[in-house]
Amino acid sequence: MQISRRNFTTGALSASLALQAPGRARAQASLFGEALAAIQAYADVHRRQFGLPGLTLALALPDGSHSVFNSGYADAEARVPVGADTLFQIGSISKSFVAPCSISSPGDGSCG
Repeated sequence: MQISRRNFTTGALSASLALQAPGRARAQASLFGEALAAIQAYADVHRRQFGLPGLTLALALPDGSHSVFNSGYADAEARVPVGADTLFQIGSISKSFVAPCSISSPGDGSCG
């Protein structure tokens, strides 16, 4: 199953919009569920396409709600699925988190 960036973005936007309009709960719940399913499918395809044994994708929205998507195995040989307690090595990607933080709030102590 190939999911384009456009379909993924549409699903993520739909999820965001669904959370901001609580008055239409039943229709929005359906839309939200479809969006989350599309995001999970995207994570599964991405994992397989890049040959990753497992991954976790977190989606956080401005209203404070969040979802976590697990795909694949924490231990591929033992076929142990990725779960809530799975730890990943972060490696050099942490630089992409630290740089924007240090640029956006220098000297105010908000980066720890």
